[in-house]
Amino acid sequence: FPMAYSRFINPLDFLDRDERDDINKLNKPYSSQVILFTILHCLIVSYLLVVFTYNGVNLFGSGMILSGGTDLAELTTDYFKLLGITFLLFYLKYIFMALVGGMLNLDKVVPIHYFKALQITYLFLGVFTLLVFSYTLYSPVWTIDIEKTVIAPFIIFYLLRFISLYILIKPSGSFINLYLFSYLCVIEIIPLIIGVKFAL
Repeated sequence: FPMAYSRFINPLDFLDRDERDDINKLNKPYSSQVILFTILHCLIVSYLLVVFTYNGVNLFGSGMILSGGTDLAELTTDYFKLLGITFLLFYLKYIFMALVGGMLNLDKVVPIHYFKALQITYLFLGVFTLLVFSYTLYSPVWTIDIEKTVIAPFIIFYLLRFISLYILIKPSGSFINLYLFSYLCVIEIIPLIIGVKFAL
């Protein structure tokens, strides 16, 4: 696992398209390594949602799920509640990806897409979490409009992720693949539009 994790957080491995590479052989969403990577990803997402809600930023309606308490026990309960929900949502999304990929005859693309999307998003959120943590230490009471400040970088990131995923999971030798483009639009762009609407 330590070696797989070191490869998982390496940006160069994200850019690797060689299907014979070991990291691409471990990308099955139901493998133990990827399940652990998904849990690590959910830990970060849950932390960010708890921090945002605690500071009055109710992203994706998370405030309706959380207790709103400020003591350690309540925050811990809220954190693990979000962890379970986000983990479930990730694998529900994978099932949706598999259904759409199956309809478009892209079954082999789905595991690679899931792994690489998880990989690059984990790196992005890792850096973003460090920035949020640093800002919270510097200014315990948030003084900026964090919702408007956060949304723009996330939109830019997800658009760049869409382009990079299309390039990286596109079969070698093909200039354009309309099925793959349609698949990514359904899986990446539509959820992004819905997510931005609910986040605001």
